[in-house]
Amino acid sequence: MKQFDLFGSDEDIFLKESEDFLKKMEAKIEELEKESFQEENEIFEWDKEFPQLCDENGNFEGFDIVIGNPPYIDHKKLKNFSNFFKKNYKIYSGTADISVYFFELALNILKKEKIFAFITTNKFFKTEYGKNLRNLLNKNQLLKIIDFEQVPIFDKALVSTSIIIGKKIKTTKDFEYSKFEKESVNEQNLTTEINKRIIKFNPKKINSKIWKFVSPEKEKIINKIEMSGKQIKDYETIKIRRGITTGYNEAFIIDDDKKNELIAFDKKNEEIIKAVLRGRDIKKYGYKFAKFWILMIRKNIDIEKYPKIKEYLKKHKKKLSKKAGNNKWYELQANPSYDLYESFKKQKIIWALTSNKWGFCLDNEKYFLISGAFFLTSEKIPIKFIMAILNSKLMKFYFSIFGVMTAGGAFTLKRATIERFTLSEKNHNLKDKIIKKIDEITRIKNLNKDIKNLECEMDILIYKLYNLTKEEIKIIENETI
Repeated sequence: MKQFDLFGSDEDIFLKESEDFLKKMEAKIEELEKESFQEENEIFEWDKEFPQLCDENGNFEGFDIVIGNPPYIDHKKLKNFSNFFKKNYKIYSGTADISVYFFELALNILKKEKIFAFITTNKFFKTEYGKNLRNLLNKNQLLKIIDFEQVPIFDKALVSTSIIIGKKIKTTKDFEYSKFEKESVNEQNLTTEINKRIIKFNPKKINSKIWKFVSPEKEKIINKIEMSGKQIKDYETIKIRRGITTGYNEAFIIDDDKKNELIAFDKKNEEIIKAVLRGRDIKKYGYKFAKFWILMIRKNIDIEKYPKIKEYLKKHKKKLSKKAGNNKWYELQANPSYDLYESFKKQKIIWALTSNKWGFCLDNEKYFLISGAFFLTSEKIPIKFIMAILNSKLMKFYFSIFGVMTAGGAFTLKRATIERFTLSEKNHNLKDKIIKKIDEITRIKNLNKDIKNLECEMDILIYKLYNLTKEEIKIIENETI
C-alpha cells in the first residue's frame, strides 16, 4: 500500500529523523527472531535488550514511537494464557481477544508524550470486553481514528479493521475520526478520502461505556429511543438465553435417518432425542426445520438405558473425551439446567447468533436450540409485541450504532447487545395495534405471500410508538436500506 500522511506535518518530520533508528530496530528484531529462549517463561527485559534506550542509571526510558499490527486471536483460544494476562495487564477481561493487551504494552514502553500507531480490529469500540481498553485510551490523547467497517483491508479477516493513533499524554483536544463502510479502498487517493471524511470529536464526548461516533441528529434519535422506556436487561420477567453447547455437534446432532434408525431399534430412545434448530434455520418471521435432532444426554442420565445410542456415541468417544471436562464422556459439554431445559418448551423469540440478514421469529413448537442461536422468553410483556420491536428498522438502526458486525457484514446478535434495546410500552392503543399487525404478518407469511407492505406498516407503528419525527424517520430509512 502507498504511504500516506496520517500524523500531520510535525510527526512527519519526526518520522524522517527517526529513519536510522528504525533501521537499527529492524536489525535488532531480526537478531531476536533468530534467538531461542532457554526457558518457556523467560521474561523479556526491555532494559537489557535495548540498553541504548536507558538513562545513565540503566533505567529503561522507553520508545519514541510504537507502531504495530496486533494479531486478532479470540479469547477462546487464549484459555491457557488467561492467568498470565490477568496477572500482568490492568485491562484484562476474560472475553478479550489478544489485540487489546498490545495497547497497554505499547503505553508501558512509550516515553511520555510520544506516539503509538496501530492497525487492528475495531471490535473493542463497542464490546463489553473493550471497556477497560476504552478507559485506558481515554486517559491518553487520541490523535486520529480511521475506521474501516466491513472494508476488506486484510484477506480472510474475521473482524473489521481500524487505524488508531495516539499519544501518551492526557488532553482534552479534539481528535479526528474518518470512516469507510462497506466499500473498497483506493490506495491512490486514500489520503484525500481520509481527509474528506474527517469529523472532529472531543474526548469528553466518548467514554469507557461505548464509543459511538455519530452526528448530533443521530444522537438525538438514540436519546429519544433510550428515554422512551426500559432496556430489556432491566425487566425481571424477560430472560435471554443461549442455545445448548454440545461440545461436539458431529456426535450430538443427528439427521432424520439416524434418528429413525435409533427409534426403530428401541422406542425408548425417543425420550432423549429432541428436534433442534440451528442458527442458519432461523429467518425473519419464520424458520425452516431442517430435520436435525439433538441427543439430549444431560448429566446423570443413565446411558445404559439407551445402549444403541451409547454404541453410536462410542464412534466419537476419543474426541468427546477430550472435551468432557468434569462430565462423563457421553454427556453434553454444557449440561442444560432444569430451568434452561424447561424454558425451551415455552413460547419464545428465537434468532441466530450471526446472520447476514436482520431477523427474529416466534417459536410455538418447543424446539431446542444449539449454541449458534439465542432465545427470549417473557412472563408479562406480550412476546409478539417484543418481536415486532426487535424486527423493526428502528432497532436495526439502533444496532448500527451499538452492535458489532463481522468483517463479512453479518450481524452479531449476542445477549448483551439485545439486552440494550429499549421497549416503549406507554401507548397501550399502539401496543394492541402492533400485536394485531404481527398476527396479520404471521398469517400472510404462512401462506407464502409477500409481507413487505405489512412490514412497512409495522415500521410506521413502531416509529409512532417512539414519537419520531418525519426528519428522524428519514434518517433511519436511509440508514437501513
